[in-house]
Order: sequence, then structure tokens, then C-alpha cells
Amino acid sequence: MEPAKTKSLRNIEQKLSQLEPESMRYKVLDAAKNFKGSWLALGQYLYTAYKDKLYKEWGFMTFESYCLKEIGIRTQTAVKLLKSYYFVEKDEPDLVDSTPPYEAVNVLRLAKLNPNIDEESYNKLKSNVAEEQKDFTEVGKQFRSMIRIAKEQSNPEEEQHRVFQGKLRRIISTLKSIKQEVQIKNLLPSKLLKQVEDLIIALEDKLNEE
Repeated sequence: MEPAKTKSLRNIEQKLSQLEPESMRYKVLDAAKNFKGSWLALGQYLYTAYKDKLYKEWGFMTFESYCLKEIGIRTQTAVKLLKSYYFVEKDEPDLVDSTPPYEAVNVLRLAKLNPNIDEESYNKLKSNVAEEQKDFTEVGKQFRSMIRIAKEQSNPEEEQHRVFQGKLRRIISTLKSIKQEVQIKNLLPSKLLKQVEDLIIALEDKLNEE
């Protein structure tokens, strides 16, 4: 006997039957239906729907109401999916092959942005996520433990250095996001876009020197 379907799943299947399979709305719903096994696809489609405000074309005033009413996920989950997908695409594309759970990837994303986590600790955490496929609760405990130990062992100069590195990472991540958006929507002339690209490269070089 097949397990009973949830109200959310029944709602998705009903809407799928009314849409063209090639439409973006169909693709998002289909990915939502199967996102436990392919969350990257859902994250990608949700990113597009959010960035281009496609949900408004589909009759929803906000992204939050679209996620809740159309595909049955909370805003908090949708945001984690968006950020985890973007993190994999821009910073850790090799994770695509192993496709760890998005919750674990989200912990890894937070670790990369945290100034208290050095490269060695980050790589250890990444190995646990990508290779050992550890549960995200275990990865989260390891992450918090790393932060605690780093703070206990740090001195003011090292702490300032880590904070600076964290700020650099956040700036680079923001610039990459801006670059992608302006490329898609053609918001900047090519000369200015090249300057943004050069700035990203310069900041990444600076980060690697630190």
C-alpha cells in the first residue's frame, strides 16, 4: 500500500496537471514535489522565481505566500534552499556530485562566512558534509564547537584578522551576486561590469594572501 499523500503534495500534483510541462511554474512545482532527492534543482528554480519575481505573474503578491500556498514550504526553508543553492553554484560546485542535504550545506555556507573558522577547520567540515555525508545536526555541533575553540584560543590580533577575512568573504559573495544579476538584466555597461569583475578578483587575491 502506498503511503497517504499530504495535502501539500496533493495540491502540487493538482496544479501540475493544469500546467504546461515546459513552463517555469511547472518546473518549480515538479522540483518541489521531488526536492528531498534533488533539492539543488528546486533551489535553482526558486532562485529564478525570486530574482525575476515570477511569482507575481503566477498570482502571488509575495515570495513568501507563493512558497507557502503553492509549493507548501515555509519561508525559512525556501531561504535556506536559495542560499544553499547559490553557495554551491558560486563557491563549492564540486558538491553537486555528492549532493549532501541542503541543511548540511547551509551549515557549511555559514562556516565559510564565519571569521572564526580558518581554512583547515572549514575543509574538515566540508569533508564531513561532502564525503562522509554526516547528518546536519552533527555538522552543526561540529561547527559550533569549532567556533567555541577558536574564540578560546584566539588573541585580539588574530580575532581582528579573522573578522577582516569574514568581511572580505561577505563582500566577495555580495559582489558575485550583484554581478550575476546585472549580467542577466543588462543593468551596467560592459566597462563597469569589467571593473566589478576586476574588483572581485583583487579581493579574492587579497583573501588568499591573508
